[in-house]
Amino acid sequence: MQNFIAFDFSVIENLDEFYVQFREKLHLPEFFGNNLDAVFDVLTADAQMPLEIEFANLNLNQLEEFEDLLQTFEDAENEQDHFDFSYYLEIYEDDEVDEIESEFEIEVEESEDDEEADEEE
Repeated sequence: MQNFIAFDFSVIENLDEFYVQFREKLHLPEFFGNNLDAVFDVLTADAQMPLEIEFANLNLNQLEEFEDLLQTFEDAENEQDHFDFSYYLEIYEDDEVDEIESEFEIEVEESEDDEEADEEE
């Protein structure tokens, strides 16, 4: 049976807050090193496998702020056969998407489900 752990980034503002949750959710000792090397070591050597970890509700600013953390989890997933990692952005309303597109000079693509919902309206 695969263990599943989710981190809700709508309540995580910085790495220190993430490390606290990581330590608690993986039942790590108080002396856990709050750094990316320690996270990688836990995920590739110490954590009980199989394990699936999901980051939910990341906003676009957090993608940049937590870029090294995301890369560490992706590296661990590549290293450890029984570890799966995924992350998801928070849901934005249409007016928020327009604002994000202009702020970051990007175009946000709609999923097929979003397009079907728009057609039904």
